[in-house]
Amino acid sequence: MKKIFGTFLLMILAVSLVQAQTADEIAKKYVEAIGGSANWQALKSRKMDITMMTSGIELAGVIYGDAKGRQKMELSFQGMKIIQAYDGETAWAQSPPQGMPQPTKLTGAQADEIKDGEFLNEFVNYKARGMKLDMIGEEDLAGKSYYRIDLTTPKGKVTKYYFDKETYMVAASKENSASVGQEVTSFVSDYKEFGSIKVPTKISVKVGGVEIQALKVNNVELNIPLTDDVFAFPGN
Repeated sequence: MKKIFGTFLLMILAVSLVQAQTADEIAKKYVEAIGGSANWQALKSRKMDITMMTSGIELAGVIYGDAKGRQKMELSFQGMKIIQAYDGETAWAQSPPQGMPQPTKLTGAQADEIKDGEFLNEFVNYKARGMKLDMIGEEDLAGKSYYRIDLTTPKGKVTKYYFDKETYMVAASKENSASVGQEVTSFVSDYKEFGSIKVPTKISVKVGGVEIQALKVNNVELNIPLTDDVFAFPGN
């Protein structure tokens, strides 16, 4: 009985080790496929020209980000600017269509959601950044089977990632959104190379199976000069 019990424990341990190794291997293949860890870690700044569709309205915009963790999304709507930004200290927004005509500092969950945005892809150098991977196994999503890996940040936020079983590219992710108030699923596709990295150029965001937002990346510029005023809350 002791021998059987000991063998059973060894089998459990072996399965755990294989799962952990598989998560690492999948993450490594994915990072290599999108340009490699060295190229991603060499990035200092990024500018993405985008087109967003939401509530039947098409919005042109741009997303800025840098290695200091600062970020800004600026959309144009009927001559007005819709802005969501983080300057390294303050998360802020401006949205006239939503009754926020002046730049306004954000607090609580809204601010945290913006501040937690990652400049680097989450799987690049993830161990050194305190990320934890859990191999869940194979799981179906939208009629297709994927490898699912859960990534937990140092702050405890969990995102479910779905990897294509042939290309090892991330095809979708799920996370709880404070701003939406429920789980959001993002489908990403049409990866294209810009400079030394690859990024998905089509993103479909769904809640309960219904698309609430679609985003198309038209162009990406890397390592361009970005001054503090690009991100700064007016008056800071």
